[in-house]
Amino acid sequence: MNKILLYRIIVLYFLENFINGGVVVLGSIKKAVIILEVLSKKKDGCGIIHLSKELGMPPSTVHYILQEMIRLDLVTQNNSGGNKQYYIGSKLLSLGSSYLHHNNITNLAGPHIARVSAAVQETVFLAMLSNDNIICTSVEMGCNKGLPFYIEVGRVMPLNGSTSAWAIMAYLPPEKVLRMIEQHDFPKFIYGLPRNKAELLDVIKKTQKRSYAIGFGPLDEDVMCVGMPICDYTGYAVASINVLGARKRLADPEKQRLTIKVLQKESMDFSQRLGYIKKTPVEVSP
Repeated sequence: MNKILLYRIIVLYFLENFINGGVVVLGSIKKAVIILEVLSKKKDGCGIIHLSKELGMPPSTVHYILQEMIRLDLVTQNNSGGNKQYYIGSKLLSLGSSYLHHNNITNLAGPHIARVSAAVQETVFLAMLSNDNIICTSVEMGCNKGLPFYIEVGRVMPLNGSTSAWAIMAYLPPEKVLRMIEQHDFPKFIYGLPRNKAELLDVIKKTQKRSYAIGFGPLDEDVMCVGMPICDYTGYAVASINVLGARKRLADPEKQRLTIKVLQKESMDFSQRLGYIKKTPVEVSP
């Protein structure tokens, strides 16, 4: 992640939290940025001892700053094999949406999103996988500008209430999917959406068989969404292109066929631009 962006985000939060006699402890801000830079490069997380050795900081200093950033949702903690591992947090990812909005994949997706929106005349958005989160990074409103849809750039998508997340998780390594689910809180949404781990795994399995995700909006059963995965050269999903619209339109068989056809073409074209070679997704078991 861009260092300037990290400084902006950290200063925003630490101005209110690292105050010593009315003076901002700038040294703590600098150390926090350095720690976050390291964590942003560690997909499998990083422990305090490793951070301490790599950065030349005392373990106590690293631990103190990590605890403050956990409190602010800038960092998350996960026990892996009895060892505490630390990762970039969802708050930092959400605040960093201005960076994500301009990154390479989001820019490359622009023409594909525009073509889908023009063809189906609905809202289209791009959701990206970032560590263990799914984040909306681009939205083309289409004909839904006046409708109160929940989607916006920077929003972290709920795993059990978002077809954009299902489309991505259906094409990820099983161990990563299980880790993501274990960290998920399962907020309560409308009836019919997954309420627990077993139900979410079932939805992911059905998504794999269809090759696309489809479902209701998490807060409104009159809203439907269809999501298609974007995969790169690794064969795994890195994003999804999604069509969001009124149920009365997207549930129409002809409109639904058109939506799926357009999404399949654009998602495959986009994936191939990222070096994707088709592979069969592995079923996830509890």
